[in-house]
Amino acid sequence: MSVAILSLVIVLPLAAAIVWQRHSRALWGSLFFGFGAYAVVGLLRIPVREALYLQPVAEILNRLPITLVMGVPHLWILLNVIHALLREGVRWLILFFPARSVRTWREGVLFGLGYSWLAALQSLGRYIAKRSEEIELYRYTFVETVEIMNSQLQPELATVVTLDWGVAQTIFNVGTCLVVMLSVRQRSVWLLLAAIMWYVVYARLGSMVLFNLPEMEPYMRMPAALTAPTLTRILVALLPFILLLVLRRTKDSWK
Repeated sequence: MSVAILSLVIVLPLAAAIVWQRHSRALWGSLFFGFGAYAVVGLLRIPVREALYLQPVAEILNRLPITLVMGVPHLWILLNVIHALLREGVRWLILFFPARSVRTWREGVLFGLGYSWLAALQSLGRYIAKRSEEIELYRYTFVETVEIMNSQLQPELATVVTLDWGVAQTIFNVGTCLVVMLSVRQRSVWLLLAAIMWYVVYARLGSMVLFNLPEMEPYMRMPAALTAPTLTRILVALLPFILLLVLRRTKDSWK
């Protein structure tokens, strides 16, 4: 049962993309532009991360005073701002030039779902790889692996993973993709900065999801521990849509 629940992480965004395309008649090319955007962000993230660990850069970062901004280390905020600039900057450039067909609500949602599906696939792959190292799944057949995962992974924990990566992350990626797309249409720097800000806030909430800590698994049966962090992320993920709905009512930009 746990494996079936966990598989929804990648099934949900893919199913949403198929249903949305059939309903809206959006171009399939928008989905593949979303795939490409995530691939480019992932490739560029590698050298950026390596650059942050170079000795001169590490020394500069280590010399910075450890201060807290609303209870969060400012260095953590700086690193997430760098990641957000890379992520939203790449998506803005792709939407500005190669993905010129992605200019409407229909195309923007499909673009975001393409981005979300690869993000969910990578997140799930990392999680399974981590579990595989812990219990040496490579020693077993596929059927045995599924049985072991079902016995080792609590349904509650699988539900949290699915809600976070399959639901909250998908909603957030689609919403911010739409905000970035609108910033391209209107040449608005403020909308791009809003997407960057939302990512920093959302990433902060990610550190609150308890399943990232294996030792917290025994406590996942507690309703508050199970639902509060993930539901908070879902609510934050919905924030971009509030801005989009306001803009849709005030400007004729969503045909």
